[in-house]
Amino acid sequence: MVGPAIGYLLGGRLLNVYTDFDTVESVANIVIQPKSPLWVGAWWMGFVITWLMAWACSLCVGLFPAVLPGAAVHNQVKTSDGFSSIKELPKALKALVTNPTYMFINFGGAMDGFSLSGMSTFLPKFLQAQYGFTSGKSAILVGMMAVPMGGGGTFLGGFVTKRFKLTRSGVIKMYMYFQCITVPCAIGFIIFICGNLSFGGVNQVRLSFFMLRPICMYVNISF
Repeated sequence: MVGPAIGYLLGGRLLNVYTDFDTVESVANIVIQPKSPLWVGAWWMGFVITWLMAWACSLCVGLFPAVLPGAAVHNQVKTSDGFSSIKELPKALKALVTNPTYMFINFGGAMDGFSLSGMSTFLPKFLQAQYGFTSGKSAILVGMMAVPMGGGGTFLGGFVTKRFKLTRSGVIKMYMYFQCITVPCAIGFIIFICGNLSFGGVNQVRLSFFMLRPICMYVNISF
């Protein structure tokens, strides 16, 4: 969770920088502001920074030897999970599919993955559209929420499990209790929303004007 949070915070800062900052002579020459719908932040800088960091990490990994000291001793220790050949793969799959605890945990993890991936993708845009935040500020706010919620939830779950010595069934019950708290909180995204934006020709009468612009500043209607 730390990596995505840093990405949100760094991306939020980069979105406050004009995308073509390297081609303009001075920042004072930029007539639009980050709050303008015409503003495009330096979104591509995140990919450049990530690319450079990935190369730096790969160079560090490349310095390791091909075989680590003591690896031969560990390779001699063979472990078996009960399915040692490809012929036993259908039997192993059947054992997993017919395990209700394993399957329900997978389904729960899949639903969490769907919700988290959707929120991480569209929550900054939701904040930008509903509350008038800039794209950079929206990304920073999502990052500030992801750090304590994601990291704090992971550490809290591990602490509770270790402190009370929860068994597998106890961990599943704790997961269900916390889901009963988080799911109603997510309903707030449906209830507490602002009105729809005014779009000419959609929910507003299309106005005639001589100069075509994306935003009619006089009536504040998008076209």
